[in-house]
Amino acid sequence: MPMSSAISRAAWLGGSAAAILTSTAPRPSYAADLIPLRVGVPPTDATGEGFYGVDKGFYKDAGLDVTLSTMFNGAAMNAALAAGSLDIITGTVVPVAQAYTHGIDLRVVAPGLIYDRGQGQSVVVVTSATSAVKTAADLNGKTVAVNGLGDLTHLALLQWLGSNGADVKSVKLIEVAFPAVGPALDQGRIDAALLVEPFTTALKVKVRVIGDTMPGIGPRFIGTVWVGKLSWLTQNRDAAQRFAAATLKIAAWANANNAESATILSRYTNMSVATINSLTRAVYDTSPATGALLQPVIDAQIKYFGIPKLAGASLIWP
Repeated sequence: MPMSSAISRAAWLGGSAAAILTSTAPRPSYAADLIPLRVGVPPTDATGEGFYGVDKGFYKDAGLDVTLSTMFNGAAMNAALAAGSLDIITGTVVPVAQAYTHGIDLRVVAPGLIYDRGQGQSVVVVTSATSAVKTAADLNGKTVAVNGLGDLTHLALLQWLGSNGADVKSVKLIEVAFPAVGPALDQGRIDAALLVEPFTTALKVKVRVIGDTMPGIGPRFIGTVWVGKLSWLTQNRDAAQRFAAATLKIAAWANANNAESATILSRYTNMSVATINSLTRAVYDTSPATGALLQPVIDAQIKYFGIPKLAGASLIWP
């Protein structure tokens, strides 16, 4: 029986834009004639394009004065976008499709992270290093943490459990932010969790990886996207097009310059350059988003979240 959709219109619009934490990292002084743009981004390698765009001047070169707001909580970031406190945000494809099917008319402006046949970053299932849990079936009746209910980690976990012999309905899922996974495992509040970089590497002494959830969704797909409300995009077409073009240039630069991007990323996160360099680094899509590359995630949502059938191309702007 498919799960009911994890997001309602009211829930998506809920939350508080006050949760925004404006980045304190230094930014260049831009000329007054640049187009101002407010962009929400989590401080992670997977979403690092925003930081590189500011520091390397890609946005300025595109005629944009981008103000970054760093946020860990996807629901708060979506609420800020809905309220008009942000113009563009980055996140996974999952809440975009869910919001769209509830009448919240979002559109994908540009792609972000690309998953390509095991290359680049993944979402892994971890247990404590001393846990007896070794397989998906061992998690029957256990408690597993995801970063956000109704987001990609939630979906990826259901896909992995269902494809590897677990009784999905017996597994209790709770929401635990990535930075809090270590303490939650230590305290025995959870039996396993979903992790992404840099948190997987940061906890490598304390956890054991028992599964990679991404191959179950598909061999190649877009994992994160840059998103805006259709109403804003329609009224600000020039700014949106400039942002989309700049994003693809940033992606190409970041893929080819891991060492320099690590130095930039360290200024926006609590990670050292050495730690970032030890990660499996993010790989970003350098071509405009396509419906075909959004579809694997959407198809998994149709199966596990019970959303209506949806073509990936319908989410892409313009």
